[in-house]
Amino acid sequence: MSENLKASGRGQAVLRWLVAAAFIFAVAVSGLFSGLTNKAGLFFLVAGSAAAALMGFSRREIGAAFGHAFGSAGTRGSLERSAYFWEAAVRNAWVLGVLGSALNFTMVLGGGDSGGIQDVSNRMIQSLVVTLYGLVLSVICLLPAIKLSAAAKGG
Repeated sequence: MSENLKASGRGQAVLRWLVAAAFIFAVAVSGLFSGLTNKAGLFFLVAGSAAAALMGFSRREIGAAFGHAFGSAGTRGSLERSAYFWEAAVRNAWVLGVLGSALNFTMVLGGGDSGGIQDVSNRMIQSLVVTLYGLVLSVICLLPAIKLSAAAKGG
C-alpha cells in the first residue's frame, strides 16, 4: 500500500513539473509569435541564475534540492536546506530579471543609433520582457520552496 502511495506522490510531482514546463513553453512560444522574444535576456537570466546557485550551494545540495522538489524524502534539516535553495532561486530569478531589464533599458536609451520613436519603443518593450521571464522563473521556483518549507515544518 505504501509503495502505491509513494508512486502516486512521485507521479503527482512529475505531473506538476510537466505543467510548469508546459507553462514555460507557452510563454516562450507566445513570445515567438508576438515578436517579443528576448534571447539574450533569457540567456542572461538562466545563466545568471545557474551561476548564482553554484556560488551559494554545492552541487550535492543542488541535486538534493531538485530531488526533494520531485518528492524524495529527507530529514528535516535537508528539507530546510532545500527550501532555502529554492527561496534563493526565487530571489535570484526576479532580481536578475529586473537587472537584465535595467541593463537592456540603459543600452536602449544610451544607444545613439535610433530608428525613430517606433524603434526605441519596440526595444524598450523588449527590455521589459526580461522582467517577465524573471517573474515566471520566480513563480516556478516558488512552488517547491513553499512545498519544502511546509514539509520541513511537519505540515
